[in-house]
Amino acid sequence: MSVLEHPNRRALFDYIDAHPGTTFRELLRATDMAAGTARHHLSVMLRCEVVVERAHGQTMRYFHPDQEHLGDWDAVVVLRQPDMDRIYRWLLDHPGVIQRTVLDAAESWGWSRSTTQHRLKRLVDNDLAQVRDLGRSKAYRARAVGAAGATDAMRAAFPRPTPGVPHSMGQ
Repeated sequence: MSVLEHPNRRALFDYIDAHPGTTFRELLRATDMAAGTARHHLSVMLRCEVVVERAHGQTMRYFHPDQEHLGDWDAVVVLRQPDMDRIYRWLLDHPGVIQRTVLDAAESWGWSRSTTQHRLKRLVDNDLAQVRDLGRSKAYRARAVGAAGATDAMRAAFPRPTPGVPHSMGQ
């Protein structure tokens, strides 16, 4: 019997495959499984290398193993958040933009100055953007991750697995 033939493992795997970088709590909410049941099935899947887990801050994140060579785990996790993805994509479209312009654009989205600065800092801290000091201002440039952002690139690069066929790191 294939590891993914079990309905609980298949549900966990399908969610992880569709949502790279998901957390354990998110898996529980999405699959409506009890924590112990999900933990058991994740342990089986990790042992069989059907999924991999990576630390991000204080959480463990789950990924499809064929995505491992992409290496941008932190980028995937950060860009899963819609607001972070929005400002990242905006920066990609406006390379070398000064901070005042970023703040003005974000204000039109309903973001405060401090929220925008915090999100810019997170992009820089996670190596998704670079900042250049211009004296009284700063300029930002996003670092391209995949063709259209880490999450989209990961989804596009890897087709969904065939049901019941286990995947291993070597495939």
